[in-house]
Amino acid sequence: MFAAFAVAGAQYLFRKVGQSPLFPPEFVATAPFFARIEALAPEDLRNLGYLLAVIGALLFGEGAVRWPRRALRGALGKAQVQPDASARRRLHPILQGVGLVLAGGLLIHLWRGGIEGAPLHMVWLLALVMYLLGSARGDALIGRATGQTRPSPSEAPERAWPLLLLILLAVVVLTGWRLSAAPLRVDGDVASHGLQALEIATGQETRLFAPGWANIPLLAYYPAALGMLLSGDWLVGNRLAGVYAGVLTIFGVWLLGCELFRRALSPTGTTAEHGHPTLGPLFAAALTAIGYTFVHFSRLPEYLEPVAWGTLSLWALHRGVRTGQRLPLALSGLLLGMAGVFYYSGRVFYVVAGAWWLGLLLTRRDWLRPLGWAGVGVWLGGLFVFLAPFAGVWLAAPQAFLTRMQEVSILRPDALVHMQGVYGVQGLGPVLLENARRAALTFFIHPDTSTHFGWRGPLLDMLNGGLLLLGIGYLLLNLDRLMSWLLLSWFLVVLFLGGVMTTNTPFWPRFLPVLPVIGLITGLTSDRWLATLREDGGPWLESLGRSALIGLLVLVGISNWVAYYEWSSVHNDPASAVGRGVRILPDGVHVYLLDTGEPGRPHWGERTVEFLAGGPVRAIVRETLSPSAWPDRLPPNSAVLLLPEDQALAPALQTRYPGGVYMVQRNRRGDPILFIYRTPNDNGT
Repeated sequence: MFAAFAVAGAQYLFRKVGQSPLFPPEFVATAPFFARIEALAPEDLRNLGYLLAVIGALLFGEGAVRWPRRALRGALGKAQVQPDASARRRLHPILQGVGLVLAGGLLIHLWRGGIEGAPLHMVWLLALVMYLLGSARGDALIGRATGQTRPSPSEAPERAWPLLLLILLAVVVLTGWRLSAAPLRVDGDVASHGLQALEIATGQETRLFAPGWANIPLLAYYPAALGMLLSGDWLVGNRLAGVYAGVLTIFGVWLLGCELFRRALSPTGTTAEHGHPTLGPLFAAALTAIGYTFVHFSRLPEYLEPVAWGTLSLWALHRGVRTGQRLPLALSGLLLGMAGVFYYSGRVFYVVAGAWWLGLLLTRRDWLRPLGWAGVGVWLGGLFVFLAPFAGVWLAAPQAFLTRMQEVSILRPDALVHMQGVYGVQGLGPVLLENARRAALTFFIHPDTSTHFGWRGPLLDMLNGGLLLLGIGYLLLNLDRLMSWLLLSWFLVVLFLGGVMTTNTPFWPRFLPVLPVIGLITGLTSDRWLATLREDGGPWLESLGRSALIGLLVLVGISNWVAYYEWSSVHNDPASAVGRGVRILPDGVHVYLLDTGEPGRPHWGERTVEFLAGGPVRAIVRETLSPSAWPDRLPPNSAVLLLPEDQALAPALQTRYPGGVYMVQRNRRGDPILFIYRTPNDNGT
């Protein structure tokens, strides 16, 4: 309990430093201890927070019930799989070989400048199917040859899937409710993603492998395009790509939690140690889902999609190695390739997967022995089959590929010079050290530096932040467990590649691959805390702690959602206000934007304005109006858009073009964000 109080105190200090008063006056009046803390300088308060965080993390790591060193000895599929000679001569190598050959042919064809079209897409899909079928066929033959049987359902935490469905339903509500209204602001990059998806939805673009906006392969824009076709709305459809990614991410966290938190059964048919086998994965999924950072990015396209596919890839990798099956390994390679062709952060999973292979090689050689290096080959083959056509396009235009790889790297000379100026230091070393400090503290102190969110608080709420601190302490003091290696390597790789080695740290869109592993760490912390309560106080204390944790999770989830919705329905910019004004106007309207000569005003051609206006699918007439040169008249059925700072022009506009009416758009707080002056139609309406 002292560990929990210590990290709670650290979290409180992190959030209150610089605010006055630090504690309620009645606390200071009754306890001189609080008065002495209040008198400390901000830097000393922050250092006290660091000290409390370290003490709490290490105390929990030392005092919590240990995870079994070999949690799955003799359990599910410990790959007592020794394929016989006849199994090796069967059809599955041929099917896999056909898939590899087809993928290689696509690579060479596109590398040599071949045209991409529907026949190539069909060949690629055939290659994927053949490779997966070959892998599945090999598993079936090996299972028959060795008499391998499925595990008892009582061994698997997957039996809690009905509770997962409730969590996924809550995720759909959190991420899909009033999807077009919140967030109110539409970032320029999100708008560019939507404009590219609009081209696909309208049939102007049909390729998959060629680079689209920001040199991201066009395949990455198809989910948003599909959302547009299903919803009939370009804004909602663009954001639906985030909703499906959010649901897949939570599903992936739960599946991976079921893999990592699976426990061996004792001869009596019970788990070999205290704890409920289904709670860890469920807590991991729920704690991930309630975070305001997760909720925000699951309401946007592109950023969370590689996280979903990368998490599912790691689940399939772990399951394939643990069970000695080819199909999960092949699927893992395919899913990893999928993660890599989306937003930049998806590349992190390549390094994470490599670190996982290293950990498995060092600690679970008995799992790797049945398939041997052939298992690694199956995994690499799946990755190759998926990425082959994209690699052909990249080899044909290497500059686009290199630009994509170096886009956000701190090693770019211009990026390094920029960050030296921001930090006021000289040299690569000091910049990397400051990046590392900000990356590590963004979970508790430093806000987002990107324009994609702009939240002024830390990346994690107090519940997730506190559980993360406790979990890191537990993992550090249990490095002899495979789970500790897998979770810590994932966490540190994202911090290094997404924070230390990039510009403008902490840029949260690049940190999103850390959300699933934070969920898994906090889920593990919850599981170990409950197991410790049971060992120290018995089942009644564990039950009390479980109820308290669930209640706290619900309260924090509600608080996070309310705070996020209040903020996102007010946070706005002029381009989004103007674009949303154009969005509600009917087709055929002459829409006028004011040009007062001031820099930074929204204008036609700006990404956000064009996307919200509907891009090429809207039949509106785009016009510009200058107050210094009013035209004699406006066409019937015109609309002039004024920002709040243009209100002084409203009387002159109505006097010069009489007969029109003003419409006012307001945010949730009631503040006006846009005025629309509509002139009458020819019939006077």
